[in-house]
Amino acid sequence: MTQLGFGPLADRGINLQAQFPCAQLPPELAPAFADLPAGGTLLLFGMGGAKFWQVAQESWPQEAQPIDFLSKLWTTEAAQARGLKDLVPLFPGQARPRPLVALALFARFGYSSPLGITIHPEFGLWTAIRALLWTSTPLPRLSPELGGNPCLSCSDRPCLDCCPAQAPRWESPFGLEYCITYRTQEQSPCAKGCLSRLGCPVGLAHRYPKAQRDYSGAISLAAVTAWKKAQAESLGQ
Repeated sequence: MTQLGFGPLADRGINLQAQFPCAQLPPELAPAFADLPAGGTLLLFGMGGAKFWQVAQESWPQEAQPIDFLSKLWTTEAAQARGLKDLVPLFPGQARPRPLVALALFARFGYSSPLGITIHPEFGLWTAIRALLWTSTPLPRLSPELGGNPCLSCSDRPCLDCCPAQAPRWESPFGLEYCITYRTQEQSPCAKGCLSRLGCPVGLAHRYPKAQRDYSGAISLAAVTAWKKAQAESLGQ
């Protein structure tokens, strides 16, 4: 796993690291960063597996969003220790949305999966973006080494069978509205977590513990519930 000079972060479970000059962003991503000063470098940090959660439990801060707080704190401190200049945290914390999934694919943090999230050859579906920073310091493009796409060698496709909403698609985009509609129903079995994600056999040794799944599941459920309510209000329903 390539560590780009941020070794201490890997010890905290932030073991997916990439950097790329803004000038090298592909055309479909560049407009999302047009608000930044010209030039500079993006630093993307992610976690694979449960180590970040385990380390975070040892220094759980009294903050509204403890995981986001530690993600921003640890990555910013690591970048400062490297002497990087004019750091601007872009995620978490900023209101302006950034195309994190597309960035993760560009950074070689994984491949597209039928669930609409990235899948990693080692960690499976148990990865997440933890932070995105901008620095004025020019740096070369560096990304992790990445093995083959595990979905291409999967014949059983359990992620399709495990989803009661039939949202995962093998050859077409993930059915997000199907997922949200089913998940936000009363007594939905998907309320706190994705059954298809649990059913995927890749990276089982790195599956998040139940406490972590419940924690992140509650946050994402609140987010999709708010999104659904806002959509209904905009349509006058």
